[in-house]
Amino acid sequence: MNNQKGSMLVVVIMLLALLSIMGVASIRTSNTELEIATNNLIRKRCFFNAESGITSTLRLLPSILDDEDQIENATLDWQGSISNVNSPPFFDVSIMHEMQDGKVLFYGDTNEDYLLEYNTDGIGYPVEIVESHGTDYRGGKAVVNVGVRYEEAFPMPKAALWVGDDVYANGVSGSVLGEGPPGEEDKCEEAYDILHNSPLSVIDYTGDTGPSEKIDQDLSLYPYPLISNYFSRSPLLSESQYSNETFGSPENPGVFRAEGDLEIRASDGYVFFWLKEILR
Repeated sequence: MNNQKGSMLVVVIMLLALLSIMGVASIRTSNTELEIATNNLIRKRCFFNAESGITSTLRLLPSILDDEDQIENATLDWQGSISNVNSPPFFDVSIMHEMQDGKVLFYGDTNEDYLLEYNTDGIGYPVEIVESHGTDYRGGKAVVNVGVRYEEAFPMPKAALWVGDDVYANGVSGSVLGEGPPGEEDKCEEAYDILHNSPLSVIDYTGDTGPSEKIDQDLSLYPYPLISNYFSRSPLLSESQYSNETFGSPENPGVFRAEGDLEIRASDGYVFFWLKEILR
């Protein structure tokens, strides 16, 4: 009973065994946490890659629809795609038209009030369902679905000019006043020359070469507000006076902004002016 030789060895062995068990448990816990962190990183990478696919699709979508003739001739079974599988960010995107009552759903101005509505009459751009699959080279996948509708930042007004106050111009050609480009006058046959928002506005033009002596006017204010972030994206007219200038073209009408008074003489163009103050 009193012989305790070797007991210390047993205690040491037990302590070593306990420390070994604790070490193995710590290693397993660390490995588990590392796997969780790695999987979380992969999941986030897949999600952000899928988001990159959505962003890339939104940028390319108008050209994809136009190249494949899916704007005016949208078909029920059409499916577009873009992919980036050889280098990060890895994504594969499919695009389909949204349906309503067995027809392609569009978003456009159906009653010429400058406000866009959903419709199945083929007016505007088709509404799209975009599904992006994001992957990572270590495995995993994330799927992001969004609905996309195309809306112009600057819907072109059905008139030559929109003004918030007085407007004066000299030597303005007929094409600026809404008659349409030479040989295509009928494009603006029913358009007003000027949209303005105040019955007290002074509308004074000289040098009108169009077929009518009177400039058609409409008091209905162009309803889209001057949203600051849209306004700042349009090209700024750096000068307050222009002569013999051409703005825009029939194929690509310009959208310009003036942050003060503006005087235009003997100029021509196809243009929509955003004005913070007065056009003169």
